[in-house]
Amino acid sequence: MPSRQKKVSIPVPGSAAVSGIYMAPDAFEAGRTPSVLLAHGAGGGLDDPMLTFVQVFLRARGYAMLRFNFPYRECGKKVPDREEVLERTVTAAIDFLRAQAGGGPLFIGGRSMGGRMASHLASRGSIASGLLLLAYPLHAPGRPDRVRDQHLAAIRVPTLFVSGTRDALAPAESLAQAVGRMRNAELRWIEGGDHAFKLLKSAGRASEDVWEQVSEIAAGWLGDVVAGKRPSGTRAPAADRVAPTPPGKAAARLKAAQNEKALVARSRASSEKSARGGKAGAARRTKGR
Repeated sequence: MPSRQKKVSIPVPGSAAVSGIYMAPDAFEAGRTPSVLLAHGAGGGLDDPMLTFVQVFLRARGYAMLRFNFPYRECGKKVPDREEVLERTVTAAIDFLRAQAGGGPLFIGGRSMGGRMASHLASRGSIASGLLLLAYPLHAPGRPDRVRDQHLAAIRVPTLFVSGTRDALAPAESLAQAVGRMRNAELRWIEGGDHAFKLLKSAGRASEDVWEQVSEIAAGWLGDVVAGKRPSGTRAPAADRVAPTPPGKAAARLKAAQNEKALVARSRASSEKSARGGKAGAARRTKGR
């Protein structure tokens, strides 16, 4: 069985290889286990805390998971690559994940820009079983006049949009209209969430609570698609509210969430330790010159 978590290198044609984190579920079956690819947003990267949380959460629900860097983040840059490079990187990551998982249902998507690149690929053909789009950006910051939804109607695979009701890059009415023109899409709202799914302090909710809500929505939708229960049309533009957990299940759910968060913390600590070690080594080499 593949290891639970491993850092991988993904070859990208025409660019340097990029880093990724691959996770396999405990009950992994090559060719049968569904897999999910998560691409980061323009300001994010491999260690995006929300995507890390979603990856760990979905792995615990039985999905093989991959998140990765785009080339510009791999090089430590802040300005995204050209769209053709971004799309080529997503394609390379899809090929890598498909090889790791050995087939089975494959879902692609991610956060903001990363999800948008996945949607470009999906609009040109059915390269995946479905699309998972978190905080899809209808327009760039400060450019509400340039709406990026022309390709969405060409997508044929089941698609889930999860968006915050305060997202400045995807106004609720505009996003609902765009999703409404798609053949097989569902739109779910996070009440009070902005483009980063952050809530106002008055909401009294920690970021991890919101990430768990997003993960629960994604897990439910993924399970339905894998089971052959296609989403029926779009959801009305109303805020999503997760039903309270029955008391008998609350303890088990809390324990699972704590275990998932602990795994994320250990992964972060390991990355930070490696980074400190690299800087210390570089300092010693410089001093010796």
